[in-house]
Amino acid sequence: QTLRYYFIGLFFNNFFVSNMGGDFFRLYYISKSAKNGAAAVSTVFLDRFLGFSMLTVLAVLGGLYWMGIRGMGKIWPVLLALLALWAGLLLVLFNRNLGKLLHGVLSWFVPEKFLTKLTAVYNLINEFNQRKKTMLLLIGISLVIQLSRVSIHFIAGRALGVHVSFLAFMVFVPLIALLASLPISIGGLGVREQSGVLLFQRVGVPMQQVVPMELLAYVLTILASLPGMVFYLITGNGKEVQNEGT
Repeated sequence: QTLRYYFIGLFFNNFFVSNMGGDFFRLYYISKSAKNGAAAVSTVFLDRFLGFSMLTVLAVLGGLYWMGIRGMGKIWPVLLALLALWAGLLLVLFNRNLGKLLHGVLSWFVPEKFLTKLTAVYNLINEFNQRKKTMLLLIGISLVIQLSRVSIHFIAGRALGVHVSFLAFMVFVPLIALLASLPISIGGLGVREQSGVLLFQRVGVPMQQVVPMELLAYVLTILASLPGMVFYLITGNGKEVQNEGT
Protein backbone atom coordinates (compact mmCIF):
# COMPACT_ATOMS: atom_id res chain seq x y z
CA GLN A 1 0.00 0.00 0.00
CA THR A 2 2.82 2.40 0.89
CA LEU A 3 4.67 1.44 -2.29
CA ARG A 4 1.51 2.10 -4.29
CA TYR A 5 1.05 5.61 -2.91
CA TYR A 6 4.74 6.39 -3.36
CA PHE A 7 4.68 5.43 -7.05
CA ILE A 8 1.45 7.36 -7.66
CA GLY A 9 3.16 10.47 -6.32
CA LEU A 10 6.31 9.69 -8.29
CA PHE A 11 4.35 9.37 -11.53
CA PHE A 12 2.43 12.64 -11.15
CA ASN A 13 5.58 14.53 -10.17
CA ASN A 14 6.48 14.40 -13.87
CA PHE A 15 3.41 16.31 -15.05
CA PHE A 16 2.65 18.96 -12.43
CA VAL A 17 4.21 22.34 -11.68
CA SER A 18 7.66 21.67 -10.17
CA ASN A 19 8.53 18.00 -9.74
CA MET A 20 6.73 17.85 -6.40
CA GLY A 21 3.11 18.00 -7.57
CA GLY A 22 2.67 14.29 -6.96
CA ASP A 23 3.08 14.91 -3.24
CA PHE A 24 -0.51 16.16 -3.14
CA PHE A 25 -1.67 12.76 -4.40
CA ARG A 26 0.39 11.04 -1.73
CA LEU A 27 -1.03 13.33 0.93
CA TYR A 28 -4.57 12.63 -0.24
CA TYR A 29 -4.27 8.85 -0.34
CA ILE A 30 -2.28 8.50 2.90
CA SER A 31 -4.65 10.78 4.83
CA LYS A 32 -7.68 8.88 3.48
CA SER A 33 -6.16 5.50 4.33
CA ALA A 34 -4.72 6.39 7.75
CA LYS A 35 -7.50 8.90 8.55
CA ASN A 36 -4.78 11.13 9.96
CA GLY A 37 -3.85 14.28 8.05
CA ALA A 38 -0.94 15.15 10.33
CA ALA A 39 0.60 11.71 9.81
CA ALA A 40 0.29 12.09 6.03
CA VAL A 41 1.97 15.52 6.02
CA SER A 42 4.77 14.39 8.36
CA THR A 43 5.44 11.31 6.22
CA VAL A 44 5.69 13.22 2.94
CA PHE A 45 7.64 16.09 4.50
CA LEU A 46 10.21 13.80 6.12
CA ASP A 47 10.62 11.90 2.85
CA ARG A 48 11.29 15.14 0.95
CA PHE A 49 13.54 16.53 3.66
CA LEU A 50 15.74 13.42 3.74
CA GLY A 51 15.87 13.34 -0.07
CA PHE A 52 17.03 16.94 -0.43
CA SER A 53 19.45 16.57 2.49
CA MET A 54 21.11 13.47 1.03
CA LEU A 55 21.35 15.11 -2.40
CA THR A 56 23.16 18.04 -0.79
CA VAL A 57 25.49 15.72 1.14
CA LEU A 58 26.39 13.93 -2.11
CA ALA A 59 27.08 17.28 -3.78
CA VAL A 60 29.34 18.39 -0.94
CA LEU A 61 31.24 15.08 -0.94
CA GLY A 62 31.76 15.34 -4.69
CA GLY A 63 32.75 18.98 -4.31
CA LEU A 64 35.43 18.14 -1.73
CA TYR A 65 37.18 15.99 -4.32
CA TRP A 66 36.81 18.77 -6.89
CA MET A 67 38.06 21.52 -4.59
CA GLY A 68 40.70 22.76 -7.02
CA ILE A 69 38.71 22.45 -10.24
CA ARG A 70 38.15 25.68 -12.16
CA GLY A 71 34.66 27.06 -11.73
CA MET A 72 33.92 25.33 -8.41
CA GLY A 73 34.55 28.55 -6.48
CA LYS A 74 31.15 29.95 -7.49
CA ILE A 75 29.31 26.71 -6.67
CA TRP A 76 30.68 26.21 -3.16
CA PRO A 77 28.68 29.07 -1.57
CA VAL A 78 25.48 27.52 -2.93
CA LEU A 79 26.38 24.06 -1.59
CA LEU A 80 27.34 25.42 1.83
CA ALA A 81 24.16 27.54 2.02
CA LEU A 82 22.03 24.46 1.24
CA LEU A 83 23.93 22.38 3.78
CA ALA A 84 23.41 25.07 6.42
CA LEU A 85 19.69 25.25 5.55
CA TRP A 86 19.11 21.50 5.97
CA ALA A 87 21.27 21.36 9.12
CA GLY A 88 19.32 24.25 10.65
CA LEU A 89 16.00 22.63 9.79
CA LEU A 90 17.23 19.34 11.26
CA LEU A 91 18.07 21.08 14.55
CA VAL A 92 14.64 22.69 14.72
CA LEU A 93 12.84 19.43 13.92
CA PHE A 94 14.60 17.35 16.54
CA ASN A 95 15.32 19.88 19.29
CA ARG A 96 12.26 20.57 21.43
CA ASN A 97 13.60 23.87 22.80
CA LEU A 98 14.15 25.25 19.31
CA GLY A 99 10.74 23.91 18.32
CA LYS A 100 9.10 25.78 21.19
CA LEU A 101 10.98 28.94 20.23
CA LEU A 102 9.75 28.64 16.64
CA HIS A 103 6.23 27.99 17.90
CA GLY A 104 6.36 31.21 19.91
CA VAL A 105 7.52 33.20 16.89
CA LEU A 106 4.87 31.70 14.58
CA SER A 107 2.10 32.31 17.10
CA TRP A 108 2.43 36.05 16.43
CA PHE A 109 1.27 35.86 12.81
CA VAL A 110 0.01 32.31 12.06
CA PRO A 111 -3.70 31.55 12.71
CA GLU A 112 -4.20 29.36 15.79
CA LYS A 113 -6.10 26.67 13.89
CA PHE A 114 -3.29 26.25 11.35
CA LEU A 115 -0.63 26.44 14.08
CA THR A 116 -2.35 23.58 15.96
CA LYS A 117 -2.15 21.39 12.84
CA LEU A 118 1.45 22.42 12.27
CA THR A 119 2.31 21.49 15.86
CA ALA A 120 0.74 18.05 15.40
CA VAL A 121 2.95 17.46 12.34
CA TYR A 122 6.02 18.70 14.23
CA ASN A 123 5.34 16.36 17.16
CA LEU A 124 5.08 13.34 14.88
CA ILE A 125 8.37 14.16 13.16
CA ASN A 126 10.07 14.91 16.49
CA GLU A 127 9.15 11.42 17.75
CA PHE A 128 11.75 10.00 15.35
CA ASN A 129 14.35 11.54 17.66
CA GLN A 130 13.64 8.61 19.98
CA ARG A 131 13.94 6.05 17.18
CA LYS A 132 17.60 6.29 16.21
CA LYS A 133 17.77 2.95 14.38
CA THR A 134 14.75 3.83 12.26
CA MET A 135 16.24 7.22 11.36
CA LEU A 136 19.59 5.65 10.41
CA LEU A 137 17.74 3.15 8.21
CA LEU A 138 15.76 5.97 6.54
CA ILE A 139 18.94 7.97 5.92
CA GLY A 140 20.64 4.90 4.40
CA ILE A 141 17.69 4.18 2.10
CA SER A 142 17.47 7.82 1.07
CA LEU A 143 21.18 7.90 0.26
CA VAL A 144 20.86 4.84 -1.99
CA ILE A 145 17.84 6.34 -3.78
CA GLN A 146 19.59 9.65 -4.40
CA LEU A 147 22.69 7.85 -5.67
CA SER A 148 20.37 6.06 -8.08
CA ARG A 149 19.05 9.44 -9.25
CA VAL A 150 22.59 10.63 -9.93
CA SER A 151 23.36 7.33 -11.69
CA ILE A 152 20.44 7.81 -14.10
CA HIS A 153 21.96 11.08 -15.32
CA PHE A 154 25.42 9.51 -15.46
CA ILE A 155 24.23 6.54 -17.55
CA ALA A 156 22.22 8.86 -19.85
CA GLY A 157 25.37 10.92 -20.32
CA ARG A 158 27.51 7.89 -21.10
CA ALA A 159 24.94 6.73 -23.67
CA LEU A 160 25.31 10.07 -25.45
CA GLY A 161 29.09 10.21 -25.30
CA VAL A 162 29.48 12.46 -22.24
CA HIS A 163 32.67 11.25 -20.61
CA VAL A 164 32.82 13.19 -17.36
CA SER A 165 33.65 11.84 -13.90
CA PHE A 166 30.78 10.46 -11.80
CA LEU A 167 31.83 13.00 -9.16
CA ALA A 168 30.80 15.80 -11.54
CA PHE A 169 27.32 14.33 -11.62
CA MET A 170 27.35 14.03 -7.81
CA VAL A 171 27.93 17.79 -7.61
CA PHE A 172 25.68 18.98 -10.44
CA VAL A 173 22.64 16.64 -10.37
CA PRO A 174 21.60 17.66 -6.81
CA LEU A 175 21.66 21.32 -7.84
CA ILE A 176 19.69 20.52 -11.00
CA ALA A 177 17.14 18.53 -8.96
CA LEU A 178 16.68 21.35 -6.44
CA LEU A 179 16.23 23.95 -9.19
CA ALA A 180 13.77 21.67 -11.02
CA SER A 181 11.70 21.55 -7.81
CA LEU A 182 10.93 25.27 -8.04
CA PRO A 183 7.27 25.92 -9.01
CA ILE A 184 8.09 27.54 -12.36
CA SER A 185 7.73 24.67 -14.84
CA ILE A 186 5.89 21.40 -15.48
CA GLY A 187 7.89 18.55 -13.97
CA GLY A 188 11.00 20.74 -14.00
CA LEU A 189 11.06 20.61 -17.80
CA GLY A 190 13.20 23.40 -19.23
CA VAL A 191 14.67 24.34 -15.86
CA ARG A 192 16.42 20.97 -15.70
CA GLU A 193 17.96 21.43 -19.14
CA GLN A 194 18.97 25.08 -18.70
CA SER A 195 20.59 24.51 -15.31
CA GLY A 196 22.31 21.41 -16.69
CA VAL A 197 23.84 23.44 -19.51
CA LEU A 198 25.10 26.14 -17.12
CA LEU A 199 26.68 23.59 -14.79
CA PHE A 200 28.12 20.99 -17.16
CA GLN A 201 29.66 23.64 -19.40
CA ARG A 202 32.03 24.28 -16.50
CA VAL A 203 33.61 20.89 -17.14
CA GLY A 204 33.68 21.18 -20.91
CA VAL A 205 30.41 19.47 -21.90
CA PRO A 206 28.75 21.39 -24.77
CA MET A 207 25.08 22.34 -24.79
CA GLN A 208 24.47 19.96 -27.73
CA GLN A 209 25.18 17.04 -25.40
CA VAL A 210 23.78 18.36 -22.12
CA VAL A 211 20.24 19.06 -23.36
CA PRO A 212 19.60 15.59 -24.84
CA MET A 213 21.29 14.02 -21.79
CA GLU A 214 18.88 15.78 -19.41
CA LEU A 215 15.89 14.99 -21.64
CA LEU A 216 16.90 11.33 -21.73
CA ALA A 217 17.25 11.29 -17.94
CA TYR A 218 13.74 12.78 -17.74
CA VAL A 219 12.33 10.10 -20.04
CA LEU A 220 14.02 7.36 -17.99
CA THR A 221 12.50 8.84 -14.83
CA ILE A 222 9.03 8.77 -16.40
CA LEU A 223 9.49 5.16 -17.48
CA ALA A 224 10.60 4.18 -13.98
CA SER A 225 7.49 5.82 -12.52
CA LEU A 226 4.97 4.13 -14.86
CA PRO A 227 3.85 1.63 -12.18
CA GLY A 228 2.34 4.70 -10.49
CA MET A 229 -0.07 5.15 -13.43
CA VAL A 230 -1.18 1.53 -13.06
CA PHE A 231 -1.62 1.91 -9.29
CA TYR A 232 -3.60 5.13 -9.80
CA LEU A 233 -6.00 3.42 -12.22
CA ILE A 234 -6.42 0.53 -9.77
CA THR A 235 -6.98 2.86 -6.82
CA GLY A 236 -9.58 4.83 -8.81
CA ASN A 237 -11.38 7.73 -7.18
CA GLY A 238 -10.40 6.91 -3.62
CA LYS A 239 -13.14 4.38 -2.73
CA GLU A 240 -10.58 1.59 -2.52
CA VAL A 241 -8.47 3.75 -0.22
CA GLN A 242 -11.41 4.28 2.10
CA ASN A 243 -12.06 0.53 2.16
CA GLU A 244 -8.43 -0.16 3.01
CA GLY A 245 -8.55 2.43 5.78
CA THR A 246 -11.49 0.66 7.41
